[in-house]
Amino acid sequence: MEMKPKNPQQEKPGLFSAIFPREYDFEGMLVTQADRTVAGVQVMVSWIKACPLCNPRELEQIENEVDLMRHDMEDKLIKSFSTPFDRQDIYSISRQMDYILNIAKETAKE
Repeated sequence: MEMKPKNPQQEKPGLFSAIFPREYDFEGMLVTQADRTVAGVQVMVSWIKACPLCNPRELEQIENEVDLMRHDMEDKLIKSFSTPFDRQDIYSISRQMDYILNIAKETAKE
């Protein structure tokens, strides 16, 4: 029984891929940032339920971590020649996720 590759494009890169290789996994970076954003929102909800007058340290830590992820992605967008989809879309998605945690952190500090 002969096994065929699931995606022949992954086995043999085309001419375009050979000339303009993707240097970074932007989709993976966005997924990681989204996961951390969800974790931050969950921490905020738990914080509100448990101790809204306490310092939201864990939320601040996650927000700072996501900021670093976003800055790293922006640096890689600038350095990258080709991206899997429009670089402005990648930037906008990352920035909007960052806004979510910025607002959560500022709300918690108020």
